[in-house]
Amino acid sequence: SPKGVGVFYARQASQPLLKPLIVCRGWEDRSIRSFENYNTRNLPEVLGLGVAFDFQNLVGPERRQARIFELKRYFRDRIEDDPAFAVKTPASDELSAGITTIEVVGREVREVAAALAERHHIDCRPMTSHGLNGLRISLSIFNTEDQVDLVVGALSGFAAPSTAKPDRGVSRSLDFDNLSS
Repeated sequence: SPKGVGVFYARQASQPLLKPLIVCRGWEDRSIRSFENYNTRNLPEVLGLGVAFDFQNLVGPERRQARIFELKRYFRDRIEDDPAFAVKTPASDELSAGITTIEVVGREVREVAAALAERHHIDCRPMTSHGLNGLRISLSIFNTEDQVDLVVGALSGFAAPSTAKPDRGVSRSLDFDNLSS
C-alpha cells in the first residue's frame, strides 16, 4: 500500500548518525538521499505537496496559529466547566497548540473513541499510556466552530444527562475566499 508523504530535515552534522528505516534502492548511500523511498510512492500526494505549501504560505504562520488557538479556546470554553469532562492539557497556547486532551469522566477512553468513530465519524486518538484515560482532540485551520460543536455534542452523549452543558448556539467559520487579505 502507498506510504504517506512527509518532509524531513536533519542538520548535516547529524545525518551520519541516522539510519534508514526502509531498505530500498539507494539505502547504502551515506548521504541524506538514503532516506528517499521510491518503491511505492503515492504520486498524487507528492504532487499535492506544492499546492499544500502554497496554501500554507498564503495563510501565513501568524494567521494559522491565531486561528488554531481561537478554535482551541472555543472548544475548551465549551467543556472545561462541565463536570462530565476533565481537561488534561494546559490552557497555555505555548504548551498545547491546537491539541486538547480530555477525559470523559467515568468512561473508558478506547470505548469512547470507538463509539465516536462508529456513530459520528469523528476520529480522535485515545491516550492510555502512564494511566492517562484521555482523548486527543486536534484542531486545525480547516475546522469550523460548527464542527467543534458537533464534537462537543457527540462527547456530551457519553456524559450523564445531569452534567451535560447547554448548547450556546454560537457559530462562526473561516472564510477561505478572503485568505489573501
